[in-house]
Amino acid sequence: MENGAASGVDFCVAARVVGDRFTATVPCSGREGPFGIEYSYVQPTYIVVQYSMYNDECSALRKRLQIPTGRGPRVMQLALP
Repeated sequence: MENGAASGVDFCVAARVVGDRFTATVPCSGREGPFGIEYSYVQPTYIVVQYSMYNDECSALRKRLQIPTGRGPRVMQLALP
């Protein structure tokens, strides 16, 4: 995992920051029939959060969070040291 979750995938900066909260958009996909019946829905299982620690040396750390299943916005909390 050098530059993202897969080779060729870069880490992105959070799309929106409000106070101490960060918002990230994760893509999903699916198929719907002609009458609005959903045939499939696919979303990533995890999101990887990269953050920096500034103590004696600057080091980048990563944590993996499981994305809750479902449709629409989801909220997750991550406690950093």
